[in-house]
Amino acid sequence: MMCLDYVTPHHTHFTHTLHTHTSHTHTHTLQVIQKYSSREISHNKIVELEKSLSELSAKKEELAKVLDLKKKQFHLLVHCVHQLQDELQADDVAMDT
Repeated sequence: MMCLDYVTPHHTHFTHTLHTHTSHTHTHTLQVIQKYSSREISHNKIVELEKSLSELSAKKEELAKVLDLKKKQFHLLVHCVHQLQDELQADDVAMDT
């Protein structure tokens, strides 16, 4: 048996196996690439989300200011109610005497 007779079939098998593996790897790589959006699409989504985040942050700040104002107004209302109660009690005491 010649060395070439032994090597040729194994070489053919090895080449076929390598080609099949490379083809499978290439197919898998394409599937992974197709699974994700292009850079341009991803960049546009990021820009859109950043704009939305900025708008929501501004809205949150605006609502926080409104809430703070409402808390102060409510505190003032409660204070005025207490003052009126104190005045009414004082008037009741003055009328009783």
